[in-house]
Amino acid sequence: TYKLFIIDASGNLSAASTADVTVDNTAPTNQNTVLAASTIVKGSVAVTIVSSGDAANSVWLAPAGTTSFVESATITKAGGTATSINAPATEGTYKLFAIDAAGNISSASTADVNVDNTAPTNQNIVLAASASVKGGVAVTIVSSGDAANSVWLAPAGTTSFVESATITKAGGTATSINAPATEGTYKLFVIDAAGNISAASTADVTVDNTVPTIVSVIPAENAVHVATNTLITVTFSEAMTTSTITDLAFTVASGAVSISGDITFSADQKVATFSPLAPLPHTSLITVNVTTAVKDIAGNALNTNVSWNFTTAPIWAQVACGTQYTLAIKTDGTLWAWGSNLSGQLGDGTTTQKTSPVQIAGTTWKQVACANSHSVAIKTDGTLWAWGRNVSGEIGDGTTTQRNSPVQIAGTTWKQVTCGDFHTLAIKTDGTLWAWGNNDHGQLGDGTTTQRTSPVQIAGTTWKQVAGGGYSTTLAVKTDGTLWAWGWNNSGELGDGTTTQRTSPVQIAGTTWQQVACGGSRTLAIKSDGTLWAWGGNSQGQLGDGTTTQRTSPVQIAGTTWQHVACGRYDTFAVKTDGTLWAWGWNLYGEVGDGTTTQRNSPVQIAGTTWKQTAAGANHTLAVKTDGTLWGWGNNQYGNLGDGTTTTKTSPVQLGQ
Repeated sequence: TYKLFIIDASGNLSAASTADVTVDNTAPTNQNTVLAASTIVKGSVAVTIVSSGDAANSVWLAPAGTTSFVESATITKAGGTATSINAPATEGTYKLFAIDAAGNISSASTADVNVDNTAPTNQNIVLAASASVKGGVAVTIVSSGDAANSVWLAPAGTTSFVESATITKAGGTATSINAPATEGTYKLFVIDAAGNISAASTADVTVDNTVPTIVSVIPAENAVHVATNTLITVTFSEAMTTSTITDLAFTVASGAVSISGDITFSADQKVATFSPLAPLPHTSLITVNVTTAVKDIAGNALNTNVSWNFTTAPIWAQVACGTQYTLAIKTDGTLWAWGSNLSGQLGDGTTTQKTSPVQIAGTTWKQVACANSHSVAIKTDGTLWAWGRNVSGEIGDGTTTQRNSPVQIAGTTWKQVTCGDFHTLAIKTDGTLWAWGNNDHGQLGDGTTTQRTSPVQIAGTTWKQVAGGGYSTTLAVKTDGTLWAWGWNNSGELGDGTTTQRTSPVQIAGTTWQQVACGGSRTLAIKSDGTLWAWGGNSQGQLGDGTTTQRTSPVQIAGTTWQHVACGRYDTFAVKTDGTLWAWGWNLYGEVGDGTTTQRNSPVQIAGTTWKQTAAGANHTLAVKTDGTLWGWGNNQYGNLGDGTTTTKTSPVQLGQ
C-alpha cells in the first residue's frame, strides 16, 4: 500500500497523502467456487453461481483462453457479489473468470457452461406411430438416447411444460410414457438438458376414455324372413381392436347350436362382418351376441353384452310343375303358385295369370302335385286338397265343378299324391292306392274305363310311390320294390314289352325299383342300385339312350348313381347322388337348361353340383338346390318360371325367397 508525497524545488517533503495506492499483483483463485459445476443452458439464460464475495470483483463467462474481456455475444459479465450470470448468446463452451479490482484475471474455471441453442429433432423417432389409449395408460415409445433429455406428452402448441392432467413427462431413456388422464389428442415433445424444445411429433397419442357402443346391426332386431345367405354386420361407434372381436366375443347361434363363420372388418375398423360358413338354418330364430370382451383401439370395452334376434326365411322344400304353371312348398308349410291360371289351377281364388309367386291359403302344406290344369296337395295332418279344372272329376270331390280354391277330399290319412293330365292318384298311410278322374284308357287301374269323380281303391295294400304323368298312364312302386303299370300304352310307356292298353296293374320286370316318373308317353325309373331305366316314346330323345327309337321294355341309361328323376312332356331331368343335374330331350324353349335350344338324345349336365329335386311342365323346368334356393328355366309365356317376367330362359335363373 503506498502514499503519495510532494517534494518542491527546495526539497521540502510534504506529508503523506491520506489516500493510498494499493498494488495488487495476485489474481483471484475462487473461480471454481463461483462456478462449482458444469451446466448446459440456452443462450442468454441465467446461470446460477456463488458470489465471489467481493463487490469490487467482476465475474465473466468467456471462451477458454480469453485475455481481453469486453461484453459481447460470446462474453458476459456479472458483479462480484452476483449469484447468477447470463450465459452468452452464442452456442459454445464457456469458462468462468473472476477479475479483481486490480484487473488481475483468475484462471479459467474447471467447470463449463455449455450454451446449446439447438432443439432436439428425434421426436418422430421417439413416437413413431399414433396410438389410441385410455387415460393414464402407458404408451410405448423409443428411448431418446440421452438421459439428460426429458420427453413429454402435451397438447399441440404447448410451450410451458409442467406435469398436469393434460401434460405427462418421462425420462430421456424411458421406453414408455403415461398418457395424460384427460381425453384429447396429444403430441410428443423432447426437451434437452438446455431446455430446448423439439417440434411436436407428427404422430398423435389420442386419449379416449369413452366406452364404445353398437350403433346398428344387420339384420335388425326382430327382423323376419331374413335370407339364409345373409351376412351379419355390427357397426360400432368408433374404431375397434379387431383382435378382440373373436368367435368367442361375436357369436351366432340357432338355439343351442353354434353357427361357424369368418369375421372380417372394414378399413376404418368400425364394422365387423360375420360370414357364415354355410347358409343359416332356414325358418329359425337366430341369436347374435357381442360381449364385453370387445374393445375399442384405446382399450375401452363395451359396458354390457349386446344380444339380438332375427328369424330366417323359409326356403323352398318341394316344387311341382303343371303344363304352364308351377306350385311349390316352403319349409314353413306355405304353398305358393304362379303361371297360367285359366282354370283356377293356382288355387288363389281367381283365374288370373301370375308371373310371381302368390301364397295359397294355409301354412301346413306338405306335398303338392299338378298336371294339365288341376292341382292336388297334402297337408301335414294327412288331409288332401284339390282345385282347378274338374271336367273329368279329377278333383275328386264328387262333382265336375271347377274349383278356384282348394277343396278337401274325403280322408285324413293321405301320404302321397300325383296327377295325370285329367286323373289323380294318391296313396294313404296304410299303403292303399286310390284313383279318380278320367279313365278312358284304364289309367285309374280299377279294371274299367269308367270315369270316377270320387276316389276308388285300387287293388293292393303295399303301395309306396305312384306317378301319373302324361295323358292317361300310371305307374307305381310297391314296398317290395316291384313296379306296376296300367293305362294308355300306345308308345310302350307301360314297359311290359307290348303296346297293349291295361285297365289293371301289370307287373314290370324287376324287384328293386325305387322311384318312377312318367309323362309325354314315356317312363323313367330308378332302381335301388342307382341305375336309371327308360321306355316308351322317344321321338325327341326323351329316353336319353342316345337314340330316338321307341322302347316297349326298360333300357338302361348310362350311369349308376341316379337318385331322382322327373319327366316333362318331352324332356327328362335326373339328379345324381353327387348333386349334379342332368337333362335331355326336346329343347325348343331351352327347357333342358344347357343354355341352348338344341335337342339332346343323351343326358347333358346342367351347371351346379347341389341340386336336390326337379320338376318339369310341358316345356318349363323348376329345380330346388340343397340350400333351398329355387331355379327355373324354359318357356315363360305365362310367367311359369315365377321370376316376374314372361321371358323364356335357356339357363337356370334363381327365384327370390
